[in-house]
Amino acid sequence: MHYYTTIAIVLAALGFALLFLLDTLISPDTQQEMLQTVRKQNMLIGGAALAGAYYMYTLGEGQTKTSYMSTPSDLPSYDDATSDVLKL
Repeated sequence: MHYYTTIAIVLAALGFALLFLLDTLISPDTQQEMLQTVRKQNMLIGGAALAGAYYMYTLGEGQTKTSYMSTPSDLPSYDDATSDVLKL
């Protein structure tokens, strides 16, 4: 699913912004208590956002891998697969 990738990109952007662009995003003299808390805990929240982005990305990768897996009927039998090896 591409939804996991989209969410991962948004979380990664938020995480990097909180880690590296904090003064641009949140003014140091803000009066809102929630923004003050985010400003004080920016490393924790940014790291959590990056961890969440990685988790969502791996979920999306797992979805694409399982959708392309071959079914047992596509695989050759044991005798067919090993007959060329045994002839050597």
